[in-house]
Amino acid sequence: MKIGDRILILLNNRGITQKEFASEMGIARTTLNGYINNHREPDYDTIIRISKYFGISVDYLIGASNDPDYKANEKEETLLESFRLLHQNQKEFLLEQMKIFIKQNNK
Repeated sequence: MKIGDRILILLNNRGITQKEFASEMGIARTTLNGYINNHREPDYDTIIRISKYFGISVDYLIGASNDPDYKANEKEETLLESFRLLHQNQKEFLLEQMKIFIKQNNK
């Protein structure tokens, strides 16, 4: 599910019209329509504003979690910050190692 799909679900679940939402967010209706139809994606600042508007996690909005109330714990935050400091080849190696761990856990 893409970000536009999630925005549309949030709007529908809360009974907010696209016109109202676009107005409150200070964006053009055509811009919002582009998001909802997955023709374009909001920039970083807009993603944060949308998540604050709905009181949801950015992770849910961008599809990293299916739980709108998801909050990373301290260990997850540390892991993510450390991962971001690695070089690309190190990231790829670590991801492959994680796949091995997951396979082992599923046995």
